[in-house]
Parts: sequence; C-alpha cells; structure tokens
Amino acid sequence: MQFLSVLSSWKSVALVGSALGLLALAACDKHEELPDFKGAIQTNNLPWWQVAQGWDYETQMGFWYQPQGARLIPYDWFLNLEQEGSTELFRTHDNIERLKYIPAPAMARFNPDGLPIGFVKSAMPDENGTHWMGFTCAACHTAQLNLNGALTVVDGGPGLGDYATFNAELVDALIASDAFGAILNRVTAEDIAVPENRMEANAPVSYPFLWGTPQSSVVQWNGSAPNNKAGAGPLFRNVGEVVGVNGVVHVKPKQNLDFLESGDKIDNFVEKAAFFGYESSANLPNIGQIEDWLQKLRSPKWPENLLPKIDVEKAREGEALYAQKCAGCHHVVKRDQEAAAYDPVMIPIDKLGADPRMAANFLFDKNPNTGEPWKSGKLEGSRMFLVAGERYGETLPSRGAALVTVVAGVALGHPLRALEADIKSYYTKHDAMDVNLMSYKARPLTGIWATAPYMHNGSVPNAYEMLLPEEERTKEFYVGSRRYDPVRVGYDHLDTEGAFKFDTSLEGNRNTGHNYGKGLTDKQRWEIIEYLKTL
Repeated sequence: MQFLSVLSSWKSVALVGSALGLLALAACDKHEELPDFKGAIQTNNLPWWQVAQGWDYETQMGFWYQPQGARLIPYDWFLNLEQEGSTELFRTHDNIERLKYIPAPAMARFNPDGLPIGFVKSAMPDENGTHWMGFTCAACHTAQLNLNGALTVVDGGPGLGDYATFNAELVDALIASDAFGAILNRVTAEDIAVPENRMEANAPVSYPFLWGTPQSSVVQWNGSAPNNKAGAGPLFRNVGEVVGVNGVVHVKPKQNLDFLESGDKIDNFVEKAAFFGYESSANLPNIGQIEDWLQKLRSPKWPENLLPKIDVEKAREGEALYAQKCAGCHHVVKRDQEAAAYDPVMIPIDKLGADPRMAANFLFDKNPNTGEPWKSGKLEGSRMFLVAGERYGETLPSRGAALVTVVAGVALGHPLRALEADIKSYYTKHDAMDVNLMSYKARPLTGIWATAPYMHNGSVPNAYEMLLPEEERTKEFYVGSRRYDPVRVGYDHLDTEGAFKFDTSLEGNRNTGHNYGKGLTDKQRWEIIEYLKTL
C-alpha cells in the first residue's frame, strides 16, 4: 500500500510550529476535587448527580458551553425549527433524549436558551451577521448514567449521541419547513471540493473517554495523532475535531506557498502567514483553553453512595489476576499520578483480532467505492504542510494526508490565535512514539466502569463480556439506554424505547478479538470485574 506516513506527517507538525514560533511555558495549577452534589440541575423530574473529577463548576460549564467554532445550523433557525411532520420543536428535551444527547435546563449565565450539553451559540457572528449553533467536545464526550434512578453526569465520558440520525433528521426538518469517518469526509469531499472522495461511514468508533488524553503520547484509536511537546499536536487534533463537526474552512486552491524558497524577505510574518493559511471558523483560543482544562480532568470514582459497595476481598483477588493477565497492555495509573505522561501500548490488529475497518479506512490510498485514487482537488500543487513537505499531484496519498494539510492551514491562517491556543494547550510531553497505524491503542483503565460500550467500535456491551471468548459474546444488542448495569459494568442493552440495534455481524461492527480472558474461570472473571470498579 502506497502511503505517505500520516503519523510522520503529524510529527512534522513541528515544522509548522517552528514557522509560527510556537513557544510556550508549562503552567501548574493547583487542582481541587469538586464534591458530589445532587439537585443542582433538574431534568425529567430526576435530580442530577455528579462524581468528583478534578474540575470546579466554572470549568465544567466552560467545557459544556464554550464555543469552538463549529457551524451546524443558524442559531435562530435551531431555536425555532420544528420536527418533521410536527409542531413540536426539534430541540425539545424528549427529542434530544431520543437522539441520545443530554438535554439540560436554561441557566441564565451559561445556557440561557436551555440547549443540550455541548450545543452552543457561536461566539461571534459570521461575515453576514449570522450566529450559528454548533457542537463542542462535550456533545460527544459527556456521559449520563442512570445509577439506580439518579442521573449521574460523567465529564469526558463517552456519550451515546446518534450523530448520523441527528444530522439526517435535522436536514429532514429543514426541508419540511421551507447536518472519525465524518472528519475525513468533511475534509476530503467538502473542504477540498471533491464530492467523489466521500466514503460511506462504515467503521463506527466508540467515543473515547477524555481523561488521560493530554497525558498520552498519541491519541485516536489507531494512534494516528501525536501529542508532541510544542503543543501543536493537541492544537491540530482539536482543530480536526472542529472541522469534523461542521467547522468552516476556506481552502485556497493551488497556492504557490514557497515564499521561503523564493528569496522574499519576511517583513511581517503574521501577514505572510495569513496570506498562505486558511480562513476558518475554528475558535483557536477556546480550543486551547479546553485542552488546558482536559489536562486537569480526572477519572470518576465508583460512587458507592449510588451503586453497590465494592467487595474488597474479591477486588483484591482480581488485582492479582489483573497484574498477571491485563497490566502488560493496560498499565495501572494511580489516582495521584493521573497527570503524568505515558506511552500507551499499541497492539497490532492481526494480533489483537479486532475488526480492522476503522484503521484500514484511515490508510486507504484508493477509494474503495470506485477503485480510483483519492483526488487532491483544491490541494493540488500545495505542499503537505503548506510551508514544507511534498507537493500534491492530482491525487492524495491518503485521506489522512489531506486532514493534516487542512488543519495546518487553519493554524497558519490565524498565527496569533494559534500561538495563544498553543500556549494554553502546552503540556510537558515527550516526543510522540512511533506507531504502526494498523494497531489499536490499549490505554490505562482508570474510570473504565463509566465508559461502556467497549472495544474501539463499541461492539461489546459490558466489561464482563470483554473477558469472554469472542464466540460467547452477545451478537446483537441495543444501544441507547442510560440505565446502568453495576454487575456486568455497562449499560442495560435490552430493546427499550428509543434504543437502536447494534449488529456485530456487519463489517466494521465485529466484536472479535481481545480473547485474553479465554483461559479464565468465571470466578476469576468476576474478581477482575470487581477490581476494575476500583480503578
């Protein structure tokens, strides 16, 4: 497979960082845990609970409602849009809950219009004076679990939001009244103006939990995005996320960006950078601020005031088994060491046995729908990093390469804002590790109890089944219930109202691999499960 290593491309982001002069100082803030509370917010006549995760209330509200620059629909339209075939608003709590996002009440300071968690109004209007509604990280990375009748919020946990259905129904509502593959489709089909580069989103991924993300040397399930020292790695990763949820990028076609080779004197670097970079709606300072907050996010502890108390003796037995069977890949991070940097274990897919579709889609050098190479579109003639790297011809080496170029253009197009974001997101991180991109990441399992469903594609409904041989796992289950199963450690996966069926026989959905619990007795599996609750 011809592939201009995207990982090497990401690591070369340092070139862009150097061009911008991105120098930052590490900040050290005292961190205090927020005590458990209930009754602060009411929805569906049930109190909301929260577990302590190292954030105060201001930080939590900032994570939920600070705009990042995504543009999904004009804000006033969203406030007044009715559901298709109904006079009910699209944004009613019932409809938002049906789509598995988290409805929230109006709060005068942070959320005056009562938007769901992670739905925000743009900070500034666009060039036409229009404010937009868009998503933040919190829309997909906030979990709500029903723990014995108590709705419990877990910040940074994997959400259940059905992004595809949300977009489809939003479009239907708009028509009626006169939305990881998503990121690559947005960049390679829309931003560089090649519609035929669009590819079916046939490799679902489970929203990863966010605690520990800034501390990991690489992120994404296949380790394709490094967190490098300069901070440009986290900046680029987060810009890519904004682009994937409808952030606007104006890619300039066929620009000659070789001003460094042309002999021109750089009189005003900021003006030069604005010339060859890309205009974008991405709110870079806010993106940097969110990354800074995430550095302080901590894993949630098992809430014994809401769930059955942990069996200490059983957990002790499980700890010994975990050290023998699991810790070689999922190393244990003590709670007072969650701020420390680490290298995750990357397991080759042919060894792990998991469904390879997600990683393979990232590496394709040809469109599997047509057999033709990906077309470069507006990027033809540009260098991969705009100021350095190989030039694009008529075709792309991979779709991931285009993503690197587009997010580099966003950063270079707003150099002062990128510098501000870089300073905020700086982390004293070692250089990114080398990664085989046909691998999946095994990360520490702190807070794992709150992060079902499991595997990179969410194909295993609970932690107990992760310890079963693949042939004994549930082949079809339902996703969408917030009702928590404290025994098997996951969500209730029965067919309930609003749930949708997850079929593991489909390519991309397979729950194969991770057969490391095959030699365990059932007693040993339950002991490991009890230990996992303590992490």
